[in-house]
Amino acid sequence: MIKGLPTVSETLPEFLDFLADGTAILMAHNAGFDLGFLDRSMQAQAAAPLANPVIDTLQLARRAMPGIYKYGLEHLAVALKIA
Repeated sequence: MIKGLPTVSETLPEFLDFLADGTAILMAHNAGFDLGFLDRSMQAQAAAPLANPVIDTLQLARRAMPGIYKYGLEHLAVALKIA
């Protein structure tokens, strides 16, 4: 799926520029997983750790919708009747 696309080392500087002022809020489903990859990439390039706030939509779903069988995005879409 990523063959021929830019590498992390090519795209990370632009992404970090976007986040540079620290006011952008990062939002991801199971954010810790994604941030683990981002942190390792930043360490490999000797970049400073991110200080931006993070919202984890997985945690939000678990609080807002207790009792759902699974909290993956596909299951949440079904529960919320989103195509």
